[in-house]
Amino acid sequence: MLRKARRKLIYEKAKHYHREYRQMYRTEIRMARMARKAGNFYVPAEPKLAFVIRIRGINGVSPKVRKVLQLLRLRQIFNGTFVKLNKA
Repeated sequence: MLRKARRKLIYEKAKHYHREYRQMYRTEIRMARMARKAGNFYVPAEPKLAFVIRIRGINGVSPKVRKVLQLLRLRQIFNGTFVKLNKA
């Protein structure tokens, strides 16, 4: 019984996320169309977050890149971390 309830909850959450992201996608399209109709340009928002994954070894990598990997705490292959994006 508990497993069935948990599965239903997972399904409802997935459905909610799907609806939310579809709505955001449709809003972007609608804004672009409205701007084009008014003779303007629509510049979509830039992403604020990125997920960085290390997929290669350290051999043949410059010292500066090695230091960046250390700062991002990507010491092993296939480690990942979230990075907040800014203008820098």
